[in-house]
Amino acid sequence: GPHVVAIAKWELFKKNPVSIKNRLNPDRPRVVQGNREYFRTLIKAIKFITGQELAFRHQDEAEENAENRGNWKELMKLLFDTNPELVKLKENVLSQHSIHVDYTSKKIFMMIVDIMGTMMRVKIVAEVKLIQLRNTFAATSAEPERV
Repeated sequence: GPHVVAIAKWELFKKNPVSIKNRLNPDRPRVVQGNREYFRTLIKAIKFITGQELAFRHQDEAEENAENRGNWKELMKLLFDTNPELVKLKENVLSQHSIHVDYTSKKIFMMIVDIMGTMMRVKIVAEVKLIQLRNTFAATSAEPERV
């Protein structure tokens, strides 16, 4: 009966578990991987700009034909001009949205920098707490025993 059919389907599903999102859109894992690669590249570019302490903006960055639109815009232009795979990733990201969003705007740049800063602060605080714990342990274990 129906119960036997349901059990058989359940057993088949357990052998090959796939999320509902992936069942509805079998192409989803490839899209997610492409998005991750695209954002990984953007984050590496942001790390480069901030790590080199380069200015992010330029007064003419809005003008498409300006000679210098700022380090961020110029770096992204260089990456897109020299990396056809990145251009494909960008086109895939753009095709997923009904509005033109390629995540290279100043607002997105600042959001990513803010997230990176928060992550770094959390890491620093955790390291400081670990050092304090080690110092406390070392200080207490170095004290002579009192009898």
